[in-house]
Amino acid sequence: MATRSEPAVALAHEQAAAVHGAYRWVEHRLFALAGAWAARGANDPGARLLLDEASLQHAWHARLWADRLPVLDGVDPDRFTVAPAGCDALFAELADLGDRSGDAPALVAGLSGLYDVVVPALLTSYGHHRRIATEVTDRPTERALGLAASDDAALCAAARRLLDDLAAAPELAARRAASSERLVSLLPGSAPGSALIALPESRLAGV
Repeated sequence: MATRSEPAVALAHEQAAAVHGAYRWVEHRLFALAGAWAARGANDPGARLLLDEASLQHAWHARLWADRLPVLDGVDPDRFTVAPAGCDALFAELADLGDRSGDAPALVAGLSGLYDVVVPALLTSYGHHRRIATEVTDRPTERALGLAASDDAALCAAARRLLDDLAAAPELAARRAASSERLVSLLPGSAPGSALIALPESRLAGV
């Protein structure tokens, strides 16, 4: 269980649905990007293997969040699955890098964008959510957060080890740094350590 430094609260029903839908949207986009990059023939066998594994992990996380969406008469749960505010330009740039993923500089830039910037920002969101989640009312959400965060943190670590090897040459190291700086500027918070998905102002459910 995450260590709490903030009061435990429960998001209101609509708030929780919106946040879970945003998580689902992001994890599904990561699944699609990683899978497409691997299929287009990323020019390094280690990168292809990592991207294949990452795609499967992100797909499973998207299903976890789909299962956390409300099932109500007359309400389509898919309506909650929308891009987080401020993320359109970020994911458009990642898609453009993916279109050139067979090229070594673009592969380095894309992997850096995913695992130096985007997934760490998603982990910041997951971490904040875990710190405020209540044990009783949000136990299934806490479990989903813990599983997704653990997997994504491991993917980041593996990708960074691979990037250290791929970007050993000075020109590729510079490309990695430039890509990271550019994509950080497109995060909703536009700064290192920014959360990808801002939680709504929390309040006790039903209050």
